[in-house]
Amino acid sequence: MGVKFFGAFLVERGIITKEQLLEALEEQKKSNLKIGEHAIRLGYLTPQQLEDIRRLQKREEILFGEAAVKLGYLTKEQVEQIIRIQKSSHKLLGDILVEKGIITRETLVRELKAFENEQRQYMTETVFLPEGIKDRDFINIVVDLGKKFLLRTVDINTKFGDFSFENFKKRNEYDVQVDTLGDIKAKVVFSPPEKLGELLTKEYGLPNTIELRKDAVKEFMNIVLGNATAKMERLGKRISISVPKDPDIEGKALRYTLVAPDEEYIFYFKEG
Repeated sequence: MGVKFFGAFLVERGIITKEQLLEALEEQKKSNLKIGEHAIRLGYLTPQQLEDIRRLQKREEILFGEAAVKLGYLTKEQVEQIIRIQKSSHKLLGDILVEKGIITRETLVRELKAFENEQRQYMTETVFLPEGIKDRDFINIVVDLGKKFLLRTVDINTKFGDFSFENFKKRNEYDVQVDTLGDIKAKVVFSPPEKLGELLTKEYGLPNTIELRKDAVKEFMNIVLGNATAKMERLGKRISISVPKDPDIEGKALRYTLVAPDEEYIFYFKEG
């Protein structure tokens, strides 16, 4: 079964075609403006100010509104107004499919119920590991930050998937490991699909070469683990991190998956 997005669920059941899904997703992307886009339309931000906010979000765990206020570009009242506008104009994928005549409202209601019944066990907005797993808080924080920075940096939306204990399997040349020292000693490997390196080089303003794509993934891991150590310090744990490197992890490790519509972003955690 596994974690699915609603659109992929409809395609899998033969309710819509992949082409119809792509058409609806494109319409959704055009209709559902981000907070920054609403702010520009309202005349509250300039394009350069928006870029400044996005640049800060790529490096710190901070919400858009908090970043805008911190930089002095928006007031709290303006942020609240923009969020209200964004929520009131947001369109769900199912509603767009109905508006375009691809499915009926009755079909949408039926399929949403079936989707919720199938995916209920996966419907969580937070990482969850059971009690008893060593360094549980640290793992939860790293995975959660990985999800947030994928969305904020390269606009990739993921869902929290499953975890298991298994041997690390090298996926491609973009697998990157960071070791932690101090109160938590661990090896953390991030194993993304190859396309992430290309997306990150574009966002970081780097030439699109194989070597720099891997460097971009290393920088992404630096940001995720750097923010994770800062959060752990607020919990009373002092941690330092190594320079990102090629994986040397051996034996069984905790594998946690972030699921995107067409690929997976995998973290491995090994005590060491």
